[in-house]
Amino acid sequence: MNAVNQHKIQAVIFDLDGLMICSEPVAYLVWRDLVESFGSEFSSSEYRQLIGGTPEESARWIMETKKLDIDIAELLERYWATRTRTVIEQVGLEPGVRELLADLQALGLPLAVASNSRRGYLEGVLTALEVHELFSAICSFDDVAHGKPAPDLFLAAASALGTAPRRCLVFEDSPVGLEAALRAGMRCVVVPNKELSDADFSGAYASFTSIVDLREQLEALLV
Repeated sequence: MNAVNQHKIQAVIFDLDGLMICSEPVAYLVWRDLVESFGSEFSSSEYRQLIGGTPEESARWIMETKKLDIDIAELLERYWATRTRTVIEQVGLEPGVRELLADLQALGLPLAVASNSRRGYLEGVLTALEVHELFSAICSFDDVAHGKPAPDLFLAAASALGTAPRRCLVFEDSPVGLEAALRAGMRCVVVPNKELSDADFSGAYASFTSIVDLREQLEALLV
């Protein structure tokens, strides 16, 4: 019997932003600078309310709240271009992530990324981090009808991996992502985003303060 068949969990699905990489500060600064270019202000507390949702929802909220005189498609184009470039240039994997990916590979578990971000961003960032080839599937907001907290992304990832949802383990950092995983019928382990350490993560299978701590309990999470 091979390693994967010894575990209840047969595939693992990762979120990207806020979990594998600390990109939320970048996202906030990109939105702040865009809003300021229109003569308005955007606080970190306002951004905190948007973490975990889709950038489209964030853009819509910002446009309506700040009364920006721009088409939403153009606003999002500016946002994604700046965010992608900045993350690729400035952000690396969080401590323990590369080692965790190696652990899971050694166990023979197929891996996927399921993110509310756009596909071009995911492809570019994962390639720059030199981990793209480790994932058998990459599911983006562009691939589904509804982003998180709807279950669509996680169900699409399970389908792409050929694994039943109940056999998938999700790693997430936000309550929105946790809700999506639970709605997909999956076990979800959380490593809270630094901006969301005091959020409600009720329903999580387990919670850790870091990926490094999670790795120490990995075998127990898979049974």
